[in-house]
This record gives sequence, C-alpha cells and structure tokens, in this order.
Amino acid sequence: MTDLIFRKITKKDYPSVIDLILAADPYTYIDLFGSKEKAHKIMPFLFENENSIFYKNNFFCCELDEKVIGICSLFFHYIDWDQDVFLEAFLLANETYPKNFKEACNSFKQEYNNFSVGVSICQVSVQIEYKNKGVGTFLLKNILDIYGNAPIQLYVNKENFPAVHLYEKFGFKKVEEREDYAGANQPPLKVQKMVRG
Repeated sequence: MTDLIFRKITKKDYPSVIDLILAADPYTYIDLFGSKEKAHKIMPFLFENENSIFYKNNFFCCELDEKVIGICSLFFHYIDWDQDVFLEAFLLANETYPKNFKEACNSFKQEYNNFSVGVSICQVSVQIEYKNKGVGTFLLKNILDIYGNAPIQLYVNKENFPAVHLYEKFGFKKVEEREDYAGANQPPLKVQKMVRG
C-alpha cells in the first residue's frame, strides 16, 4: 500500500474515527457512552474540547483513497481524565449518561493516572479489511517520527500477539502486566505495559 496518507483528523473524519474507536474496545466504550448511536452524538463534542482526552489534536489517521482506514490516539499527561468534560458533552448532545458510566469513568481515570511518561499511545485501530496489510506499522512509524525522542508508553492486550510483536519491532519493552477493565459484566483483560525510550 503505497498511497497511504498520515495526518491529524478533521471534522469530516469523526464518524469513521468513532467507528474505529468503538470497534477496538466495544464493551468499555459502550459503558462510557451507552450505545454506538449515542457515541456518534457525544464524541464530536469531545473531539472539539481541548480539555478532553478525545481532543481532535490527539488523533492521527491513515487515509487511503480519501477514506480513513486506521487511527492512532495519544494521551499527553498535561490532560487529566475529567468526568465533568464527558458530562458536559452529554448535556450538549442532549443525552443522558448510561447506567455503567461512572464505573467506566473510574476505570479510565485509574488507567490514565497509571501512565507515567509524557506521551502514551492509547489506541491503534485499523479497519478489519486492512488488518495485516501494514497500516498499523505505517501509523506507528509516523507517530514515532514525530514523538520518538520522548519516552512513550502503551498498554496492550497481552494475547494480541500481532500488536505485541509490532510494538516490540519498534523497540517497545514489556515492563509490567496487570488486569484492566473490559466492560461491565466482562472478565478483566490481561494487559501488559510497554515502554520505549
């Protein structure tokens, strides 16, 4: 795939980006937003709020033929996980927060407070028809071209062997394992923390 474009997301990308976020972690994000439909109403407000961890400038995408086929989101440690930012977005979207919202928020807050370096990769997600075609590698390489001199960390499902291998290929090393929230009524997910630099 030689015609891939790497860039920050824009408003026209929001629907595709939201679908990729939800596909990567369906249970957790459904707990946070309530449904895919609600996520599509609420997340645009979060993308536009510079105090949100979902702020648009924290997202990069891979584009092919004017279509977003993959995303990478970053977390910078000057942004706090703030439940009030989410509640404001629900209000602006004229939606109510779901039953498991507070549980999901508490889990995310704990997870994001566990990040210990300046830049964290929160998510790399690729449309299913483009998996194993170099899109994740393309995204990661471009992120490291920009932020590679800074220490970078991430958490990955320890049983997602293709992702673990990709991160190892780029110099990430496993430093710990732990259990992570995987959604209400779901067993915890076993993840490993990986650090580079």
